[in-house]
Formats: sequence, structure tokens, C-alpha cells
Amino acid sequence: MADVRKGLIIVNTGPGKGKTTAAMGTALRAVGNGLKVLMLQFLKGSWHYGELDAVKAFGENFVIKQMGRGFVKVGGAETDPEDVRLVEEAWSEAEQAILSGAWDLVILDEINYAIGYKMLGPEKVVATLKKKPEMVHVILTGRNAHPSIVEIADKSELFRNPRHPYTQALLASVPVADPRSKRLKPLVDGDVPSPVNPPTGCVFHPRCPIAVAGCDRTCPELREVRPGHWVACSEVN
Repeated sequence: MADVRKGLIIVNTGPGKGKTTAAMGTALRAVGNGLKVLMLQFLKGSWHYGELDAVKAFGENFVIKQMGRGFVKVGGAETDPEDVRLVEEAWSEAEQAILSGAWDLVILDEINYAIGYKMLGPEKVVATLKKKPEMVHVILTGRNAHPSIVEIADKSELFRNPRHPYTQALLASVPVADPRSKRLKPLVDGDVPSPVNPPTGCVFHPRCPIAVAGCDRTCPELREVRPGHWVACSEVN
């Protein structure tokens, strides 16, 4: 079997801690293998973190940039336009970094929060991920990754042929206006995992109807299963 090499798209999401730490671990391995790494922290900025000092030893091979102010008003409060502007600037730099091919690994730290807070449109991110250079790796971190990040496809294709179990469950649970219409039974059983003790590997695996051995250990990469249709699930062909 031929040795196929390509850049991966990895989404570190789910409850609990460890998403940025996992990305840092991957980054250190990448630098150790001679790759260049850029981490853009979308919301962090007001505090000094230990990783900022740790990566200085790697020089230009591992660069971390804090792009935010550290706190974002959410939960009913109006988002500060300055925070939105900083996120837009961070995304502009991220897009350029990904498409330039100058970096082997680009980490978009806490970008899922920026999307979830509606400070950044997910469609912009998806469009860039689709046209990234073949050998560039991208990691996106933060809770509650937008469904379009987990499964990427044109709207008509996504609704007609959802492939990821999470997407299927979301669409199956949408209320039907016509009481005479039949719909698929929701595919998700069980309870939402505890944020104190989140699952390892694919965060959806405890409730996934097609989970197999290994899903609890490995976070699947986003891959193209049909032209223009990308799914982060190892069991989807």
C-alpha cells in the first residue's frame, strides 16, 4: 500500500479541559520533526501564559500570537465591537497563513468559541479549509464546534445526504411542522457526557450508533468522502 501523505484538519472540541494542551502536544511533535508551526490564539491576550515563554526556544519554527483581549462579553451581554474587530483581524491573518503554505501546521486556538459567539461566520472558515494547500495541517480548538466544521458540504448535499452521525442526529431532531409527516427517529441515545470527566478520542463516541473500538482513543481528522463533502468520522466511507 502506498504511503499517502496529506495535511489533516483536526477539530479539538467537546466539554472539559485539554483542547489547547492537546494541540500544543501535536505542535511540539511537529517542530521536533522539522515542521514550522503557527498558533493564533483568537481570544487570549490579556494574560501571560507559560507556553509563550516555552516556545521561544524554537525561534521562528514555533510562533504563538495572542490576538484578543482575554475576555469576551457573552451570555446576554452585547459583544464589544472591539472584540469583534480583533477576531476579524485574527481570522484575516489565519486565512493568509493557511493559504500561503508558509506554515506546516496552523493552530486556530479558541476559534470555535469565536464562531459560537457569532463573532466569526463559520462559512468563511469552511471555505478556507476547503482550499488549503494539500500538505498544510490545521487544528481548530474550543468547545461546541459548529456542525459545519464537523461536516463540510454544500447545503443541498448536506441535507440530502448527511454522513456524520452527529449531523444525522441534529437533522432528525428538527421539529416537523406537519403532524401528518413522518420523520426519522433521533439517532442519539444516552446522556450528555459530564464536563468534569469528558470522553477521550472522538467526543461523540459514547452516544454514536456506529462507534467501534478505537473511537475512544483517536480524534478523527476531517476528510473528503465525496467531492466537496468532508466528514470528521473514521467510520464514514
